[in-house]
Amino acid sequence: MAVGRGARRQGGFALIHAIFFMAITVSTITLVTAARTAALQAQRRDFMATQALYLAEAGVTAAVQRLEEGVPIPAVVEGSLGPGRFHAKVVRLPGGLVRIRATGLVEEVAREVLVSGSASGGRFSPSLWE
Repeated sequence: MAVGRGARRQGGFALIHAIFFMAITVSTITLVTAARTAALQAQRRDFMATQALYLAEAGVTAAVQRLEEGVPIPAVVEGSLGPGRFHAKVVRLPGGLVRIRATGLVEEVAREVLVSGSASGGRFSPSLWE
C-alpha cells in the first residue's frame, strides 16, 4: 500500500511539533532546576551567616569569661563550636574602656561583633554592641 504525499507531510509536521515540544519542556526544566539550585545556595549561605554570627557572640562570651578570670589585656581567645570556630581579641582603649572584636567563621562565611565596655573589679560591663 502506497502512502500519499499528504500523509508524509503530516507525519513530518508531527515530528517537528514533537521535537519542538520536547525542546521547550527540557528548557523549562533546566531553568526551574537552575533557579531552585540558586535559591538553595542562597538559603544555605544565609544559614551559615547566622551560625557565624552566633559563633562571634560565643567568642564575646568566652572573652568576657576570660576577662572576669583576670586574664591580662591584650588577650586573644579562640575556640570552636559546632560547625565553625571563633576568634576574639581583647584590647584596652583610652579612658579605661575595653574592646572585644570577635569573628565567627563557618566554612567561608565570616561575621564580626564589636563590643566596648569597662572592665573593673573582675566584671565586664558592656556599653556598646556593634
